[in-house]
Amino acid sequence: MGGVTGGRTGIPPRRRRDPPLPRGRGRRVLRGSGQRPARPSRALGRAAERADEEREFRVESDEDDRVGAVDLVDIDEQFGTAEVGYFFAPDAWGNGYATAAVERVVDYAFEELRLHRVHARVFAFNEGSARVLEKVGFEREGVLREAAYMHGEYVDELRYGLLEPER
Repeated sequence: MGGVTGGRTGIPPRRRRDPPLPRGRGRRVLRGSGQRPARPSRALGRAAERADEEREFRVESDEDDRVGAVDLVDIDEQFGTAEVGYFFAPDAWGNGYATAAVERVVDYAFEELRLHRVHARVFAFNEGSARVLEKVGFEREGVLREAAYMHGEYVDELRYGLLEPER
């Protein structure tokens, strides 16, 4: 599959052999992440089925350094929906990479995949990720109170959505 091009951030498809991004430690790193925690059992159990249900993109800087990743997952052609998630290396935070990449992948979802709705979820303490979604045009649709247990406490999960006509 080809990448999403244009703008200052290259988004070629993520390759399986790409090394993982540095994740750092503790809550600070999660501020840069809009994706839900990985579920290895789900990923392993449905790997073959999910090939048509997700699109993965790596994000590169102008210097061709890998700075992050954006995924479209749970793509449902019947309902015209998908979820967007992303992760960026801490060194890349605050440079506009996340906003530019999420915006372009969402455009890809609407224009190429012809979806009607893209949604996302972030933890309530993840203000930076919530700002990324709001800059792209997502609306906050709700709160799942104490939906996850992290770092010894329950945390709320915020739900965001964007409809194709709103772009």
